[in-house]
Amino acid sequence: MVRVVQPLFADTARGRIGTIGTFRMSPSGPQFIEQAKGSGGNTAAQQALRRCFAEAKAAHALIPPIPWVVGTRKGRARTPRWPEFWRQWLLDHPECQE
Repeated sequence: MVRVVQPLFADTARGRIGTIGTFRMSPSGPQFIEQAKGSGGNTAAQQALRRCFAEAKAAHALIPPIPWVVGTRKGRARTPRWPEFWRQWLLDHPECQE
């Protein structure tokens, strides 16, 4: 089934044809872009990294957020922030980098 995002009778049109790909009308004419095919499954390394990532996110969520105030703005944040926590997690858990 074709899903049209913009009108077909305009200067430009774009949309999606099921899971096959997308189309668009460019100044040089119609174009069809095929959807990228997956690798066919997760490798053991990908599954291990995802497992480490989930463990790290769970550990980071256990850190109590600290309230902060800047002028009239208020909020809560965990320290260390996620990017720094993830870098340190990878250093502390070398099995995640295999």
